[in-house]
Amino acid sequence: MDGNISQYYLELSNKPVRFEAVNQLTNVFFDDSNKDVFAVRSGGVMGVVVKSPNNEGKPLNFRMEDHGPVLSIKFSLDHKVLAVQRTNNSVEFMNFDGNKVDSEYSQSCKKNSNVLGFVWTYINEVALITDHGIELYMHLKTTSTSVQWFVWCSFNKIALLASAHGSQLQPVLFKPGSISKLPKVETEPGRMALERDLTLATLYGVPAVLILRHQSGPHTAEVHVYTINGPGQALVKSHVLKLGLSGRFAINVVDDLILVHHQVCIYIVLYQISTKGKPKKRYMFLSLVVTIDIRSQHISGFSIAN
Repeated sequence: MDGNISQYYLELSNKPVRFEAVNQLTNVFFDDSNKDVFAVRSGGVMGVVVKSPNNEGKPLNFRMEDHGPVLSIKFSLDHKVLAVQRTNNSVEFMNFDGNKVDSEYSQSCKKNSNVLGFVWTYINEVALITDHGIELYMHLKTTSTSVQWFVWCSFNKIALLASAHGSQLQPVLFKPGSISKLPKVETEPGRMALERDLTLATLYGVPAVLILRHQSGPHTAEVHVYTINGPGQALVKSHVLKLGLSGRFAINVVDDLILVHHQVCIYIVLYQISTKGKPKKRYMFLSLVVTIDIRSQHISGFSIAN
C-alpha cells in the first residue's frame, strides 16, 4: 500500500438479505456453511422462509410440522436434506424437493450425551457435536472428548472444541468418512475463552484461529492470531493485534483483511498481517492499519506498528 487510501475501501452490498425480525412467533437462524438465513414461524407450522446472498432467485418457502421449538436448522450442502435440532439428544432429517419437505426421520446421539450442535461436513455426512465428543454419520465414526461448546469453519472443515471453560481448545479436522484430532491450541495457562471471542478463518490460504483477549487496564484488548504451518501440525501464535480499545467486539475476515468491529463506538478496525510489525518472542505485534467510522463512513488513515 502506498498510503493513498482513496484507492482502498469497503462497500456494503446493494442487495442485502432482508428477513423477518425475531419476535414472539419468529426465530431466525444463520447457517454459515451455505450462508442461508432461516426465518422459522411457530416451529415451522406457519412457514419457513430461507434466503441467501448466494441465491438471487426467489427465497425458499415451505412448512414443516411443529414438534417443538427449533434449536438449530441447516440444509445439507446440496440443499436436498433439511436437518432440524429440537432436543438435546437427536436431530431430525427431512428430504427437500425444492418446494416441500417429507420422509421425516431422526438420528439420536449416544446414550447419556447431549447434542451441543451439528454441522454438515460433506454432502452426505453430518457431525453431531456432543458434550462427550463428535459422532459422524452416514459413515459412523466417533471421537471422545469433553466438550462445552464449539465453533465451526465450513471452508477448512475444522471444528474447534472447547473444554475446561474455554481454557482447552481442541481443533478437529474432517475428511470424507474420517475425523482427525490436531494438536491442541497452546493458549496462555489458565486463560479462559468465550465462544463469542473465537473466530475460525483462512488467512493467505492458511487456517487460522483468532482469539479476542481482554487484558487488564483500559484500552488493552488484543486479538491473538494462531496459524497452522502444515497438515497435522499444531496451531501456533503468529501475531498479536493491538486494538487500543476495550469493550465488546466482533471479528470477520474479508480478502485476508481482519476486520474488528467495536460495538460501542460503531468503528471497524482493519489489520493486515502481511504488514511489518514489531517482533516479540515467536510472533509479531501489529497496530491498526486503518479505522472506519460506520456512521460517517470516514476512513481515518494508517497507523502501522513501529
